[in-house]
Amino acid sequence: MRVRLSLTSLALLSLRFENAEEFKRYIDDLQQIEQELLIYKDKNSDFYFCQAGIYKNERLIVTPTSKDDLAKLQNSLKEVESIQKWAIQVAADGKQGEGFKERWLKLKKEIECVYKFSRDCAADSPGKIFKHSPDTDKQEALQLLTKLSKILAKGKIGIGAFLFKPSLKNFYKNTTINGVKLKTSAECDVFKNYIDLELQRKDLAKLWNDLMTSFGVPKFESFGKGPFDKGPEETAKNYCPKIDKYLDWHDIEHPNIMQP
Repeated sequence: MRVRLSLTSLALLSLRFENAEEFKRYIDDLQQIEQELLIYKDKNSDFYFCQAGIYKNERLIVTPTSKDDLAKLQNSLKEVESIQKWAIQVAADGKQGEGFKERWLKLKKEIECVYKFSRDCAADSPGKIFKHSPDTDKQEALQLLTKLSKILAKGKIGIGAFLFKPSLKNFYKNTTINGVKLKTSAECDVFKNYIDLELQRKDLAKLWNDLMTSFGVPKFESFGKGPFDKGPEETAKNYCPKIDKYLDWHDIEHPNIMQP
């Protein structure tokens, strides 16, 4: 089986390399990985398992030395059936190493960081609706919330609190949690965490979509839309163990499968 890549995909991939020979070696590696990952998968062939080994089209292809070896190969076949294109890419990049491997490690790290931050914020945000002036972008909102927090920390807002600060005054008037204006510095912190999480999710979405969606994986923004779903990072985190597994596939999984 060979890797099927569109001309657009080939053009994008080729931008990573300085010359055609280097690009060809990468494509060859990708094809080799797919052949190895799918070595026991052939829809046009019949597999037959018995104590003597594994037969393919009535030809012995593997002679296990024990029942355990046979079971291992049977399980490998079942697992290979479900391997997706993105995982094949991870395995190829893991074998390639360096920058190719690092991009997947970066994605995994970002997923774990956003997931942890969202869990840390979870206790303060469920059921809350956050709103601020649509004229204020998120980065500016964070700065204004910091200033507002200092004012609210003093207790009652004084007459001159917003003197010569029209943008802060307008922000305060239009910033609410569940329709109520902020009253304490603690509420400012909760609101800041909410915005910070949105910014982190945005950065993670770009990284995720750049790496994953070209292989048929749903966009990051599509996760967490169900009535009982948590944040999108909750779903993305389920991919982390698989990223680890396939990055090391050549060094760990492949030798175990190929040695009866």
